[in-house]
Amino acid sequence: MFNQINHKAHETAKLTQEYQKEPLKSRKKFLLNKIEQNAKDMKRFLGKKPVEHKQKRLNIDPQMLEEALSRKDLKHHYKPNRYAKISNLLFEPLSVEFTKVFPEIYNKLHTELMYSGLRILSISYISMFILTTILTLFISAALGVVLFYPTILHSAILTIVTTLTVMIILLIYPSYRTKKRKKEIEKELPFIITHLAAAANSGLTDIDLFKTLLDTKYYPFIKFEAKRIVNYVTIFGYSFKETLNTLQTPSKKFKDFITELSNNLNQKHFLNTKSKALITKYQLDTTSLNIYSNIYHDIKQTKVKHNITQILAILVTIALLTINFYFLYDFTTNTANFIFYPIIIIAIIIVLLPLALNIYETYQKNIKLENQFFKFIKDLKKEKDITKLRNNDYNILTPYISKLINQYKIGIPLERALNTFAGDTKNPLIQSVIQISTKNKKNLYDTLEQLTKSKIIRNRLTTEK
Repeated sequence: MFNQINHKAHETAKLTQEYQKEPLKSRKKFLLNKIEQNAKDMKRFLGKKPVEHKQKRLNIDPQMLEEALSRKDLKHHYKPNRYAKISNLLFEPLSVEFTKVFPEIYNKLHTELMYSGLRILSISYISMFILTTILTLFISAALGVVLFYPTILHSAILTIVTTLTVMIILLIYPSYRTKKRKKEIEKELPFIITHLAAAANSGLTDIDLFKTLLDTKYYPFIKFEAKRIVNYVTIFGYSFKETLNTLQTPSKKFKDFITELSNNLNQKHFLNTKSKALITKYQLDTTSLNIYSNIYHDIKQTKVKHNITQILAILVTIALLTINFYFLYDFTTNTANFIFYPIIIIAIIIVLLPLALNIYETYQKNIKLENQFFKFIKDLKKEKDITKLRNNDYNILTPYISKLINQYKIGIPLERALNTFAGDTKNPLIQSVIQISTKNKKNLYDTLEQLTKSKIIRNRLTTEK
């Protein structure tokens, strides 16, 4: 065991020296992850045995070791896929040389990748760019020969156009992703601030506010930024204020918000005031097109179960199309009877109608569940005792609440029973609210009400005019 610890200690020392000399930010992050992984390995080797004498033999500073070993929430943020690994294996040295020859281009690419949310190192992206360009060149050349042989000119034009197109796409893709993320972050911002205000009203502060965003599926773009904020504080050891002041994000509006939040002593008042102002502005700016777009987005995210009706519709459609082509289409002359195309349209309607109705019914059911859940949460906060709600009528939600109360009465903890209740409803809003709220046991009822209210407001604002 001592040899393993010794090896890890020497490796960590080398990595530390390399980290201090390394000019590339992406490489520094990679080295830092390796250092922290080694620290975690050393903790595993040492176990619970006294380590003072080992520290002396390894010439390790006890305070530095303790700081390194205390980082229990280590996560690997960069997990390259197989294609990235192959690209690095073949072209990483060339990519590193590129960064040295063109540092300005590299730094711009690094910034764009960071803003874009792509989980890939800049060096890996350059390596992938080189490999993809080479593969495209050879594949398009081979395809050109097959299609245009013996005309070399057409083959050369296809090769050049295809390769240049792929190169341009790879060059502009990070920038495109950055602009898209900026737009989506600013679209989510009013509701994020409402969510944070609700969390603040329930007693949460500082980093705990942003931790509540990690368990919600409603805000995927700002969730990425929240995860970065939480990781900087809990893993890398930065202070909450320092993290918010230095965080780089594609949205200036979001950056201004977190900077204001970090410098504000009364977070609860600030978030509530900001929330009201942004919600009012959102209502004024919302158009009918936005409403339909939001409804479409919500319906698209609705999860439905396939039933026997949909299966029968598919079978009927297959049978109808088979009969249609067999009797009404002449393959020898490529002509069709006048009713051939109407039958195809009818077949498409038959296969899509049950699915559309199923999605719509599930969407409407979710709205009813969420409205009754808000009513239930308000009653729960008022009574402070879930058993007193046994005889209340919550319409579609009543069977789920009856099961929840029964579980609580037989001794199952309320937090655990609530999580089971959320899973039974299969409703994203209910699941998200309960998952977040049960982590704040001191103000459970307040957190449930505030977060439910914020999400109900979000849903109504995005789907009503």
